[in-house]
Amino acid sequence: MVEAVFQMNSRSKVKSFVISGHTESVPADQADPVCAAVSFLAQNSINGIEVLTSDEVRYIADDDGYLEASVPAAERAEESESTDLILDLMVLGLESLAAQYSRFVRVKKVPYNRGGALQ
Repeated sequence: MVEAVFQMNSRSKVKSFVISGHTESVPADQADPVCAAVSFLAQNSINGIEVLTSDEVRYIADDDGYLEASVPAAERAEESESTDLILDLMVLGLESLAAQYSRFVRVKKVPYNRGGALQ
């Protein structure tokens, strides 16, 4: 299962997130469309912040289905409206996937931890 955990501030805006796991919605020797959709939404959001905003996005990813990202300006509540919109759209897309493929995708929102690390 893929789990996406978003840290939210008091305005319900995303400050950081971790996506981990594999959907395993099809046999291992086949392309997994659900996993591909999760990966696309996450990577497209990071690319969008990097290209379309002046906000910095920091992230680490590996080949085992782990992605952690944060927007440093968000810790100071100085992120752009465009960054907020991009991240809101990612959450919306992942929630839609989770509604349709609840056996394979879970989305969780947690309060923001000022220390920067996800709870």
